[in-house]
Amino acid sequence: MSFYNKKSAKFIISDHARVRIKERLNLTGEFNFEIDNQINKILFGLKPEIKGRDGTDYYKIPKMYNYYAVVKRENSLVLSITPLSPAKKTKLY
Repeated sequence: MSFYNKKSAKFIISDHARVRIKERLNLTGEFNFEIDNQINKILFGLKPEIKGRDGTDYYKIPKMYNYYAVVKRENSLVLSITPLSPAKKTKLY
């Protein structure tokens, strides 16, 4: 087993999500693995607040008003970081 294959690295981050993370969460990192580590630390131990019907989970980003990580349930792939309005939340249920 590789040293880098840890349970703490639960989430895989898509390229689109990395762009949104830098843009919306103001996380800095020159390399992709730095961004991946930061978002994994943020999401570590959280339970999804919303379970979508389309196979996605929505994790509320702590300390960030109304931002959610959209995660594909089957493989823990972070698809995007997005704000959710109350109207959009009701459509997800």
